[in-house]
Amino acid sequence: MRKRSTGVLLLAVLAALTVGVVSGLLFPLHNWGRLFAASGAPAANRAATAPEPTGRVQEGRVQDPPLQASTVAPTVAPDTATVLYDTFSAGCALKEVESERRSLKCVDGEYTMASRDNLAHWVYYPLDYADCVIEADARAVAGPATLEYGIVFRISLDGEDFYGFTVRHDGKYSVFRRHNKRFTNLITASPASAIKRGGEVNHLKVIAQGSQMAVYVNGEWLNTVSDSAFARGALGLMINNQPPDPNAKVAFDNVRVSQINRLLSLPTGPTPLPAR
Repeated sequence: MRKRSTGVLLLAVLAALTVGVVSGLLFPLHNWGRLFAASGAPAANRAATAPEPTGRVQEGRVQDPPLQASTVAPTVAPDTATVLYDTFSAGCALKEVESERRSLKCVDGEYTMASRDNLAHWVYYPLDYADCVIEADARAVAGPATLEYGIVFRISLDGEDFYGFTVRHDGKYSVFRRHNKRFTNLITASPASAIKRGGEVNHLKVIAQGSQMAVYVNGEWLNTVSDSAFARGALGLMINNQPPDPNAKVAFDNVRVSQINRLLSLPTGPTPLPAR
């Protein structure tokens, strides 16, 4: 009986092993993995407890963010800087005179200059500059074809010596020097198609840089002249009534003076005249 029992037991063990092997062959291999995972913490929980990325590289140094290109343009100083802009709408910065020979005053947002004799009259701002750009809007209100009006600059302390750039009612322009009460033409009255006639406004511009002086009308370059008599001084406006006309009158507006910060490139002009 004992042998039969042992044999039966062995047969039972062999049968169980056979079923296990067969079951293992029929059970997919990944299910074995599930069984092993289930033996510990659930897979979902393990994923939740995994360490967060640290943002570090293999050397253990925190990785620097990529450098971004700068989008701020470098600051560049302008070639010129405005130091005076006068529209004559908030008081009169220039001298006002009323006499038998002349009338100088601010009227309706303009500076008017009326001459009743055959003399040149000029006024100027109490400024002193060497290299600068001077601009002004100017028009002839009334007077003869030869009526001159324009810009004077590098005026001496006593107001007697200076350079001048003027246009005429008949469409001509001049550049001159006044020294020791004597006028000397650097550019004699010359016609320029850019000059407007009939009382229209002309935009005048002078660039005085070193010994060079470039003159423009209505945005068009007329000429460049060189002269070294005066290096700096004040600046202002002028009327010259020759031959005399009792009704001669001009008006100015939008006077702008800009200091030159960097050397400007100027168009070339005629041969310079010697200083006298």
